[in-house]
Amino acid sequence: MPGTSLLLDGKIKAGALHAGGGILAKLVLGVPGLVLVAANSYSQSVTGQSLLQNVLHNKAPDSSLKEIVEQDLASGKTPDEIKAGLAEDVDDICAQA
Repeated sequence: MPGTSLLLDGKIKAGALHAGGGILAKLVLGVPGLVLVAANSYSQSVTGQSLLQNVLHNKAPDSSLKEIVEQDLASGKTPDEIKAGLAEDVDDICAQA
């Protein structure tokens, strides 16, 4: 059942929302919907981030700061956008520690 891992972590509200969302997703999308909500719940329990955040925002763990900045510059980000993104990454890492 989606939300179980969050409930076990003591995150009652998030766990209950995932349980309800899982039931709704199963009614609307069938088993694949239930599986997606369960995967999102597990992802939040283990990493503190949603499944979508983990898929879209994770950078390779062996990437150096220089490589990350070079990739961001190549993708057209401004230095201020890069700094803001890096500051968010630092905040996320500190929150998980």
